[in-house]
Amino acid sequence: MKVKKFLSVPRNLTAFLVWAALIVVTVAGFIWRTVQFSGGGFDSAWYSHKVQHTIFGLLGVSAVFAAEFVFRFRAPLPVEIGISVFACGANVLGNVYGLYDLLDAWDWILHGASGVLFAGAGIGLAMVLLRNQPAGTRKTICILLFALLITLAIGYLWELFEFTVDTISPASSAQEWDKGLIEALPDGTYLVTDKRGTALIDTMMDMILAFCGALVLLIPMAVLFFKKPAAMEAFDFRPLPPFRKKGDAGADETK
Repeated sequence: MKVKKFLSVPRNLTAFLVWAALIVVTVAGFIWRTVQFSGGGFDSAWYSHKVQHTIFGLLGVSAVFAAEFVFRFRAPLPVEIGISVFACGANVLGNVYGLYDLLDAWDWILHGASGVLFAGAGIGLAMVLLRNQPAGTRKTICILLFALLITLAIGYLWELFEFTVDTISPASSAQEWDKGLIEALPDGTYLVTDKRGTALIDTMMDMILAFCGALVLLIPMAVLFFKKPAAMEAFDFRPLPPFRKKGDAGADETK
């Protein structure tokens, strides 16, 4: 008996074309920055930053497809594409191409989009965890609530990561709190342009945007799911056949 194909041809082709396009964008950005660095216009620290985020971009763009292959599941196509595009936007477009500096709203756009993306993935994960539970209102509420909470949890963990990086290396602060700095006092405290502190504003805005992004998806999905529960299947993470061991093919042929 033959193992089913990993993806149908149209679906596989769509995913591959998106992945290939993002890889091209990533490599093109790296080549561009390498040429600039070779011309002597930037220092090695600047170039190392671009190289680092090029690597992160390549890994992020490929992560969901690698995870599907290793753990034998198939995520919905919009989730696959969304995760890959998000990884490219955050690392490659934001850092390699410098959109964080060119567009003040770029970080806000990404955090809002992350809410939509992780809420969609959260629905799929909840369906896996509750697969054996009977369908009904209670299951639908649990799925939607899980999707919301996991989105907030991911946003919280990201802010912990940013805080840790900023604490270890204040000079490369992701939150750029030093832009609001007026004066550093001898006791180690600071005077800033806003009484709440620019880092706190950045953190809260990021979490609020992720929350709003999740609601943008979950509110209409709640209406849809209660009217048509079968619509949840569009978010389902489907298991794939396990890898064959040597000798399995011969055993199948003798049956």
